[in-house]
Amino acid sequence: MFKLASPPVSLVGPRGHMDEIRDKIQLFADSWGFESERDSYGNLVVRKPASPGLENRQYVCLQAHMDMVCEKDPASTHDFAKDPIVPRIVGNKMMATGTTLGADNGVGVALGLMILEDRAMRHGPLEVLFTADEEVGPLGAMAISPGLLRSRRLVNLDSEEDWRVCVGCGGGFECDITIDFPPAPPGSPGCGPLVAVTLEGLTGGHSADAIHQGGANAIQTMARTLLQVGLLNPAFRYHQASPPAHHQAELIEHRVIRPSAAPCGLVPAPPPTPLSLLLLRGGTLANAIPVSCTAVVRPPAGVSLRQLTERLQGALPLAEYRHTDPGMALRVEALASPAQVMARLEEAVASLEATELSPESSRALLEAVLVAPHGAFRMMEPENSPAGGLAETSANFFMVTYPHQGAPTARLEFFPRSSSNSQLGWLHDRLASLANLIATACPSRSALLGARCSPPRLWVPGWHPRWDSPLLAAVRVAYRQRGASGGKPLPFAKLIETELTIPFSGPLCGGSSPAHAQVYAEEVGAPPADGAALGPPGPEGSRAMLSGPVTSGDFVVTPRPPEIEAYAMHAMIECGLLAEAFPGMDCVSIGPSVFDVHTPQEALVLDSVPRTARLIERLLADLP
Repeated sequence: MFKLASPPVSLVGPRGHMDEIRDKIQLFADSWGFESERDSYGNLVVRKPASPGLENRQYVCLQAHMDMVCEKDPASTHDFAKDPIVPRIVGNKMMATGTTLGADNGVGVALGLMILEDRAMRHGPLEVLFTADEEVGPLGAMAISPGLLRSRRLVNLDSEEDWRVCVGCGGGFECDITIDFPPAPPGSPGCGPLVAVTLEGLTGGHSADAIHQGGANAIQTMARTLLQVGLLNPAFRYHQASPPAHHQAELIEHRVIRPSAAPCGLVPAPPPTPLSLLLLRGGTLANAIPVSCTAVVRPPAGVSLRQLTERLQGALPLAEYRHTDPGMALRVEALASPAQVMARLEEAVASLEATELSPESSRALLEAVLVAPHGAFRMMEPENSPAGGLAETSANFFMVTYPHQGAPTARLEFFPRSSSNSQLGWLHDRLASLANLIATACPSRSALLGARCSPPRLWVPGWHPRWDSPLLAAVRVAYRQRGASGGKPLPFAKLIETELTIPFSGPLCGGSSPAHAQVYAEEVGAPPADGAALGPPGPEGSRAMLSGPVTSGDFVVTPRPPEIEAYAMHAMIECGLLAEAFPGMDCVSIGPSVFDVHTPQEALVLDSVPRTARLIERLLADLP
């Protein structure tokens, strides 16, 4: 891989620069004399003829995507459109310098090209598919031409743990609910001061990995807190059914019940503090659980900043989330003017006061936010989640915007996921029903004018796990046999035998052992060089620093389990779309180990690359 790509990230690029990457791959294919085909979107497939005597085997497809996520350190001046990635070797990992590396999915592209280049490899008819714009959609796989592939077996190279094989993933879509409010009547803004309320410090997490863990959503926690303070109906706050003694202390501390209150029965709400809402903003990305939210409110005249702060702090559910969100904090501060608000948010709105909501409209918006779907709704059956704790269906309420585009309109944005397509349909039905209920909930048109739910955007079908997949069975066998080469180095040993000409800037691990040497020999088909550093880190005094060319003897080779682990995940990869576009397609996903993807700390574990290459080589040799 390093010989061909040096480094692999030169084979991926940001969206909008796919032509250059695609043309480079096309030149490789043409120089090798292979057939290639592009579809109208720009996905490219290269076809390699079968090895002599294997022409009657079925086609198999390897697949990777050509784009990368472009993130950099705040101080970096890197321009992804024109500056090359600057790689470095740190221990047994390849990293970039201040930017994402692009191993997701540059290493998959490089592996595909290496397999195309290798004339000695034995395999049947082979296709290598390079898709475009995965990181922003995945748009290329969505638009793929149904006639582009001849294969009905596909190995996706976009997984990130070389000892595991993925056999199922979530699908999903984006959707929003828009709520229109009447403009504020002339002279309606109250006399109280503007107050900014900021909720921050929540744990959040990736919505595919953390959605089922019960953490707080900053948007809904803000709505809940404001509603408890500004409740318009003097009803009741909670119903306590004889809580245990240890829980009573917690409720008292959280101000849910007063020390003198009865331990059971209805707890009267305190006198309301009607709030007028001028701004509500929270959330950032579709796949990120919101960790902060800002509201700008106007309390009624006569309510001091201190009084409002005490009431808001008392309503904050700190005790409930003390384990999942220990950093939750609320900041309340007075603002001099709407212009100060806009300056803080780096946003231009002609007049924030023009979109100030009445207390009734404010309550309608906050209640809509509070009841919106968020969290895990269904967990995987045990047979599809051997390790347990895998969500099958969820929704991430990831953003709220009021005012939206300077108008008295609120936009609530959602990212539902599921490996079940019928569950995805149910989630959209639920969002559409919520919009209908919001639109009809108010007895008069004075609180809101209407609500509507958008059609699904960027729909990706779910890929339901198939544990009886013939391709999965072949991967299991190939994983067990990938080191059996009869003492003769396999072609892919050159992946780590090639000298690297990129600077090494990290400590080498000392303390080789016979076990590590044996693993190394099994991986590359030859014993390690004298002085090779293969073991765990030794004492500080035994560490060495190198610069200049380094060879395979400097890589740390770590043992892997004897059996590959099959799993499903809640996140998305392109297999769901490709399986839908090509009926009967049997898919698996594998890949070298990559950590901290989509961040400047992205790291490719070097010794996992030849392991994955040998797995592919063995798999292609054995598939009928």
